[in-house]
Amino acid sequence: MNPFWDYVLPFSYGVLFGTVVFALYSEFSKGMGGIMIRPDDTGRKVFRLGGLGRLMVEPLHNQAFWRPENLDINYIVVATTSGGLGILVNNLFHYVR
Repeated sequence: MNPFWDYVLPFSYGVLFGTVVFALYSEFSKGMGGIMIRPDDTGRKVFRLGGLGRLMVEPLHNQAFWRPENLDINYIVVATTSGGLGILVNNLFHYVR
């Protein structure tokens, strides 16, 4: 396999995994919650993906997301870290074999 793909695919899988974990964490954590499942005008709970999208890009607009206590809700940090962990885990599995 091309050495480029040896890093791109594990990074992509890591980011995908990190995105799922980030979405679940932001929806169900006690500090945040209600990012994607919110009441509409009638009071009925509906699924809205836009809230998650806005939360993902908020670190680009709001410096408070870069404070150490807020890094768990900073999608850029979560995606980069999980992508790096994907590469690390992939390399560990290749060296163990």
